[in-house]
Amino acid sequence: MINNKVVLMELKRNFKSLIVWTVAVGLSMFVILISYPLVDDVFDQMPQEFIEIVDIFGGIPRNLIEYFAMEGGMIFQLTCALYATLLGFGTITKEEREKSTDLIYTLPVARKTFFLSKMTAGFIQITAFMLGNLIFIVLGIVIINDYASFAKLLLFALLSWVLLMIFVCFGTLLGTLSKKNIKQLNAMAIPLPLYIVSLIASLTDNKWLDALKYLTPYTFSDPLVVLKNGYTFEVVNFLTFTVLAIISFFIAYRTFVKKEFAN
Repeated sequence: MINNKVVLMELKRNFKSLIVWTVAVGLSMFVILISYPLVDDVFDQMPQEFIEIVDIFGGIPRNLIEYFAMEGGMIFQLTCALYATLLGFGTITKEEREKSTDLIYTLPVARKTFFLSKMTAGFIQITAFMLGNLIFIVLGIVIINDYASFAKLLLFALLSWVLLMIFVCFGTLLGTLSKKNIKQLNAMAIPLPLYIVSLIASLTDNKWLDALKYLTPYTFSDPLVVLKNGYTFEVVNFLTFTVLAIISFFIAYRTFVKKEFAN
């Protein structure tokens, strides 16, 4: 059901984009991590009034991993979610956007195989993207020489990888349901609103607003929760969005197989 030639074709098409995104995001996380000693000195000199304001956003970080959760983790997740959604959308709509849909009809590959091969390439790219970023993050930790919470970091990376797989499926579904003239950047309408919902839920003590966290997949991999002590895995949230991603995948599959393409 998987055609290796189609997989390789997609990987070659998106190779430069993968490298650019990986280096840009990974280097940003690296710089944030190696800046910790300097920032830690700044935190020590903060007035009490400012510390009270910072407490609203999670408090003063007590170590490197908490600092990363506050300063890098949230940005990391949003940026990665944007990449994953754009990748899913772009991969499945590439022929339509480039007006080369004849390729779908002329290749000696079944429509089902074509779709599954494209998705396989997308999943490979997400995995490579996460591994590349993890290398940058680990290098930052090695330079600072703080390995105390390395296991938590690996857990966060794993949950973030699952999150990106979910967004790839959402982006793919949007792509298969979209008209041919829709722009790829429109796919950002999925991760951005969900991130805002997650942010609102994390900044309030109101129980009704706090319940909004169950409407967004960022909850089960929230860096402010995962990378701090007392982490409780959000099983319901995780299962809900995993199931939604699987459903999105199969709807996208069925839609793509039956879709009429025109240049």
